[in-house]
Amino acid sequence: MNKLVMLYEENKKYLSLFVIWFFLWAGLNTKFPDDWDRLLTNPIAQINTARFFCLYLIPIFFYFYFFLKKTHKFNFNLILICIFGYFLSQMIGFANFKFLNPTLFMQTEAMEDLIVNGYNLRFSYSFYTSFALLLPLPLMAIIIKDEDSSKKILFFSILILASITFLYSVKIFHEFINSDKLNLYYLSFLTWGYFFDMPAPRATGAGRWYLILYIFLLSLIFFHKNEKKKFLYFILLILAGSMVYLFQSRSSIYFLFLSNFVVFFRPKKLLNSFVMFSLLTVLIPLNSALILKIRDYTYLQTLKKDQVFLFLKDEINQELANDKLELSEDDLKYIESLGRLDYRELKDKEVLEKLAKFYYQKRKSNIKDDRILEVKKGMFQITTGRNEIWKDIIYYSIGLQNSNFIFGYGPQADRYLVFQNASNGFMYVLICSGIIGLFIFLTLLIKLLIIFLKIIFNYNILIQNNHLKFYHVFAMVCIIFFGLRLIVENSFTVYGLDYLLFLSCFGVIFNLFLKVESTSRKIY
Repeated sequence: MNKLVMLYEENKKYLSLFVIWFFLWAGLNTKFPDDWDRLLTNPIAQINTARFFCLYLIPIFFYFYFFLKKTHKFNFNLILICIFGYFLSQMIGFANFKFLNPTLFMQTEAMEDLIVNGYNLRFSYSFYTSFALLLPLPLMAIIIKDEDSSKKILFFSILILASITFLYSVKIFHEFINSDKLNLYYLSFLTWGYFFDMPAPRATGAGRWYLILYIFLLSLIFFHKNEKKKFLYFILLILAGSMVYLFQSRSSIYFLFLSNFVVFFRPKKLLNSFVMFSLLTVLIPLNSALILKIRDYTYLQTLKKDQVFLFLKDEINQELANDKLELSEDDLKYIESLGRLDYRELKDKEVLEKLAKFYYQKRKSNIKDDRILEVKKGMFQITTGRNEIWKDIIYYSIGLQNSNFIFGYGPQADRYLVFQNASNGFMYVLICSGIIGLFIFLTLLIKLLIIFLKIIFNYNILIQNNHLKFYHVFAMVCIIFFGLRLIVENSFTVYGLDYLLFLSCFGVIFNLFLKVESTSRKIY
């Protein structure tokens, strides 16, 4: 009890900020209710609706309170202004779509498939998510020059992410250990499943969660001096990395191994860094393979006789003809009689085990294995069909009329026009807000790059003055990851987990940047 009181006393000045940030996270993966009759009787629907309204009401309430009471100072900078400008450009894009492209607008508005999926131009989820971009900005303006607040918000974000990851992982692992999938990518729960009445994340999204936690643990090891804790973090690091590998999200896997190069930035520890890098590179794939072997063993132990028999009943003769069953002649004769026997009469344990193994191998043969180097038509599939989506986006942005190129079509126009996620942040910005929005977004990225370069060029000074902490390294690597993720996903161009983490990481990095500038002025 005393510890809780102490914790409250230490953090009470941040409590209102934590409340805002919590509801910004709690509003993820929810939407305006579309079935009011169900809302009256379903508690889960009621909770989801409460999450949706709290996302918009709670932060706005606190911001008005802060403004009227003058309890907090708001400090806006170019990055936050660019995000606001990007939002305005989307609104201009929607007006352009409605008033300058009326024929296409009416055609899109009348599409039943879009309406069913929540993309209704008359009353759209898209607009709510777009307005949600603004909600964290006043809070960021409060903490942007407050190092302690920025750090606490970042840690709070990691705590929330770890909790979300744990909750979803329970469901994911339950399906995985009871399936014959070779990785987590093809689990039905991660393809078309639901959690708490809302669509479950895709494998790429869940893999990203583990990657962010992996980067956090890697950064901890980078700076931590307690050897016992470092060993514990290392074990957790291997487990998190193995999970990223099992999710088979190519972008996450590539960046996982790329992020390992962080260990080489430790001063005067080149040999230790090389050993660490080598261990991570080797142990993560090996541990992933070990997890699969353990799962395979437990799965074979739980296979039921009726599963085996029913599967083999139609397959057995063909497989016998192809000599794919590694059984003795006596076993083969016994199996050949199965078609005339009831499966409940099977009593030979050895034969049943052989049949179970064959069953499992047969099932595996129909399942895709490793996506990392998946080959199709002699070419490595890096974009997995994204190039076709991008062609359509370019057509709508440039091929119809000039106004589309200048202003775009408004929030989530990729869903309305090409009926798919743009799967590229720059393409998403282009189709939603045109060249104006793209210019604003590129300005944001250029400013970020300048901040990063100043920090990197002053790396030695930061080390000498003990300014560089593990959470700074984590934040920088995360922002780089989100930046690279823009190539294959919308990432932080839409309101979501990437966006909130990007902002919390930026808050920490900007405070480090202020220290760089302050130190540079003292030197010169």
